[in-house]
Amino acid sequence: MFSQKGKGDLNMSTQNRQAEVDAAIQRAKGLQDENANLKSELLARDHAAAVQRALLVIDKSVKDGCLLPAHTVGLAEFVAAQAGDSFSFSSADGKETKESPFEFALNFIGKLGKQIVVGARQDEPPVDTGVSSYSAPAGFTVDAERAALDAKARDYAAKNNVDYIVAYKAVGGA
Repeated sequence: MFSQKGKGDLNMSTQNRQAEVDAAIQRAKGLQDENANLKSELLARDHAAAVQRALLVIDKSVKDGCLLPAHTVGLAEFVAAQAGDSFSFSSADGKETKESPFEFALNFIGKLGKQIVVGARQDEPPVDTGVSSYSAPAGFTVDAERAALDAKARDYAAKNNVDYIVAYKAVGGA
């Protein structure tokens, strides 16, 4: 049978093993926390990279006149949030493409056609002769006083570099 000394050794060994198990559990929890932090950092980096990639496509689309600057607010962040599993998308010609919603959105924005002209006018502006004329429709007449007031307002606007409304009020219009 076991002696008192033997029984104490057995009890001490169990305590040591329990302490080792507890220490291992604490190390595992620490590693789990570290792993969770690293995963979180990786996700944040991936999201930031996706935002930067989306911004490149969006900025090019704005520069090319395919997208209005007002339509870009929050667009990069929205597109970057679409990262994830791939889906099958069908096109009008019946082809199926498998890509992530993120890639689909970037391709969609990149393929937008030119919508607007950004910068200088592409055509010639109308010639401003500074003279206007008006012919009343048949059966109607033009009020001479109002026509004279209109002429004064246009003349005042041209001389003082103000808009028509300010000029009209300045020359006695209501």
